[in-house]
Amino acid sequence: MDYIPHVIADIGSNTIRLGRAGECNPVINTPSQVGILQSSSDPLIGSEELNQYHEGLKMKQIVDQDSYISDYDIFAQILEKARNKDVSIGAFLTEPAQQRKENRAKLVEQIFEKLSFEQMFIAKAPVLSSFSVGCTTSLVFDSGENNTYAVPVHDGYISQSTIQKSKVAGNVISENVKKFLTNQAFEIDPISILEADNYDLKELNLAKKDIHESVYAFHIERMVKKIKHDLLECSIEPISKRDPSYEFESKTYSLPDGKSFTVKGEQFKIPEIFFISDSSSSEEQKEPKDADAEMQADDQYNQKLDGFNGFQGLVQKAINASEMDIRRDLYKNILCTGGTTLLKNFEERLIRDIEEVAPQNYTVNFIKKRNTSFGTGDMLYSSFIGASILSSLSSFKHMWFTKQEYAEHGPNHIEKKCP
Repeated sequence: MDYIPHVIADIGSNTIRLGRAGECNPVINTPSQVGILQSSSDPLIGSEELNQYHEGLKMKQIVDQDSYISDYDIFAQILEKARNKDVSIGAFLTEPAQQRKENRAKLVEQIFEKLSFEQMFIAKAPVLSSFSVGCTTSLVFDSGENNTYAVPVHDGYISQSTIQKSKVAGNVISENVKKFLTNQAFEIDPISILEADNYDLKELNLAKKDIHESVYAFHIERMVKKIKHDLLECSIEPISKRDPSYEFESKTYSLPDGKSFTVKGEQFKIPEIFFISDSSSSEEQKEPKDADAEMQADDQYNQKLDGFNGFQGLVQKAINASEMDIRRDLYKNILCTGGTTLLKNFEERLIRDIEEVAPQNYTVNFIKKRNTSFGTGDMLYSSFIGASILSSLSSFKHMWFTKQEYAEHGPNHIEKKCP
């Protein structure tokens, strides 16, 4: 079989990354929401399009919180935009560690029936992340906007029984950033932010009725994420171990529209939730000491914490679910991926807390990552990079699921070709 150029689609609940085999970075990095216009059947894709004014624009999520595609037709349109129409190409797709068979079958049908690709392959994102740093055995810790996974990878494969998943992820601290701002009577004004970002509002009435609520929500979430990554940082030592008399320094944060607010320790307190276990959090939250403690003690917050023993506990549980003879290697090869792990001091705090729960004679080591042109290292693009590397290997050409095999065996044959 001759080599056929192909497109890579790295699918996440927050972003979709598209590019070509052999490339170090995705060419397209688009939100997993698209813009829908009544006047056109073509969705608006990518931040550049979505940051412009379009009359009648509404937002639609096409990938759900578990990274499952929820609108296959629009996803097919996105993939079509990424392919090189001058040549017949294949498609290499990433998927979450836990995937439904029916979702895979539906995706196969789209690739071969609607888009007429010649060949395709689907691989688990944690395995690809591990490949991106030259490892076939590692513990991939992936914390995105909606979910956090601790996934042991052994010899390039995942045992489903070892996967640990938590809903404690980036959205938890996003919600608490919004709660803090509400408690401070501070309102994020989408219109002012859009104007400051050169969002072309033309001369239309700036009343909310002229911009759909889904567009407002999209830009508010975008701003909250920016605040989160600009302002929040993890305390390297647990806050509970600080001297009770310790006072945090005040810090002022300014939004694009010129408005500002001040924090005094909240930038550390909000992400502390990632490292507090269920038992310790219940003890610490029995008697809230101030408004910030009350913010962390509401019902929604406790519901997300139920049974959660910190990210260090998630890693420990995943490794303990693995075979005894590979546990030492897993502790020595921990790879952090996902946007949440980009928080300042995140890795330093996580490795400290993992060392506290790991067996005494085990070495805990995080795999070092290289820088990319996006400036965030491999934390966001590791699965894309792994797919790019793997699919470029000459030995990989025999692993593709071809259109001919699809015609002979049907969509469920993907389970044999891509276990």
